[in-house]
Amino acid sequence: NTLSTQKIPRLFARNERLVSMFETEMGPMAIIMVGALCVGSIETTWSHGRILALPKKQVRYFWYGSPISIELTQGQEMGHFQMGSTVIVLIPSYKIEWLTSIQTEPHVHVGQPIGIF
Repeated sequence: NTLSTQKIPRLFARNERLVSMFETEMGPMAIIMVGALCVGSIETTWSHGRILALPKKQVRYFWYGSPISIELTQGQEMGHFQMGSTVIVLIPSYKIEWLTSIQTEPHVHVGQPIGIF
C-alpha cells in the first residue's frame, strides 16, 4: 500500500521474493512474487509446499531440471500468498500491448486482463 512504501525504509529489499523464470510461446517470462513483511509464506502449485522466509541475506534456489518440467496452462494458478501481496510480471515489451486502463489503484484482481498478446 502507498503508506507502507512511503514510511518503511528499503521496504522492497526487506520483503520475501520468489522469482520464477519461464520459457513461453512468446519468449522468456519472469514472475516475481513479493511477500509483504507480514506475509507468512508464498506457496506455488508445484513446489515443496510453503516457501518460508529464511534468515537475512540467505538465498535458496530450486531447480526443476532441464528442460523445465513444470507446465502451466493460460490462466492456471501458479501460486498464492498466505496473505495478500504483490506480483511482478516481466515479458518482452514487443510481445504485449498493456491495457491503458490498468492503474495502481484500485487493485488488479485474479482473472482481470492486463494486456493483449
